[in-house]
Amino acid sequence: MKDHYKNLFEYESWANNEIAVSLSANVEIPAKAVSLMSHIINAQMIWLSRMQNDSSEIKVWQEYGKDELTDKLKISSEKLAGFLNSLSENDLNKVISYANTKGEKFETILSDILIHMSHHSAYHRGQIITLIKPFVSELPYTDYIHFIRIIKK
Repeated sequence: MKDHYKNLFEYESWANNEIAVSLSANVEIPAKAVSLMSHIINAQMIWLSRMQNDSSEIKVWQEYGKDELTDKLKISSEKLAGFLNSLSENDLNKVISYANTKGEKFETILSDILIHMSHHSAYHRGQIITLIKPFVSELPYTDYIHFIRIIKK
């Protein structure tokens, strides 16, 4: 099962990078699209901190310049990949205790957090695509099946 999550986040890293590259390559991009991509990166780092029981202060809606997105994403993706590589199969069933951004306390199984992270990014990538559609000549193609067929080949 660990390999499943490693593959899923390899896809996540690729798909998020496709979006970040598109945002940085185009002059006229809605600020909300950059804000959402920043949020994807920040949320990834927040969840990573929670899973590692690290108390790092990361702002959910801290915004980066569009030219910073690929570098910030690379850092967060590499940290997440390192974390996933360090896990054992049993770690996926570990209960993680954390507080959300409102200070509410929760306990969630690690594998459920990983699923949430993947769905969260996909949701916001969809929003970004909708926002940038009128501004780019070619939309980033980030379907999982494309990743498996062409990119991962």
